[in-house]
Order: sequence, then structure tokens, then C-alpha cells
Amino acid sequence: RVFFESYSILPIGSMPPTMVLIGAGIKAAGSMFIAASLIMLPVVGIILMINVSAGVMTRSAPQLNLFSFVFPVTILSAFIILYFSTGTMALAFSDLIFSSIEALEDLMIGISDG
Repeated sequence: RVFFESYSILPIGSMPPTMVLIGAGIKAAGSMFIAASLIMLPVVGIILMINVSAGVMTRSAPQLNLFSFVFPVTILSAFIILYFSTGTMALAFSDLIFSSIEALEDLMIGISDG
């Protein structure tokens, strides 16, 4: 619906106002970074804690080989955290889709007013 209404708001060959496009781009970039941080924050936090604890273990017991012990644990824990955070990610993705549709509608309204 938005695609077909865009031709009535902005006909082919006409140029939209530059400030409206710049504002919409800045707003879209901000919401994109917020959504990306919400989606990956649990995984990055857990991996950071695993790496810090592995560093402490490696420093206190140098006999433990970092490559044979810590990397498989990190990969396995990342998959486990991704599995358990799918509900949170689904909510973040639905919010991202809703905000992108809302931003596109705001852009179309800004173009029609400008």
C-alpha cells in the first residue's frame, strides 16, 4: 500500500526536499543502531564474561591451553545463548519492522508536506 501511495505523493521525475531525506536518514540510522544493540546485547555480554573468566583461568593456570579449551566453550555458549534469547530477538525484530514502516510513513508525510 505504501509503495503504490508513494507515486501519488511523489510523482516520477520530481525531487523530494533534501532536508526531509536527511532527517529521515538520521532517524533511520539511530533506530537501526538501537535495534542492533538490543538484539546482540545478551550474546555479546555473555561472550565478554566468558572471555574474561577464561583470561583469569589462563593466567592462574597456564597449563590450560587457550585454543583447545576456551574457543569451543565460547562457540557452544554463544549458540546456547542465541537459542534462549530467540523470544527477545523476535520482539526486537517485530519492533524494528514496526518502526521502519512508521519511519517510511513519516517520510512520505514529510515529502507530501514539503
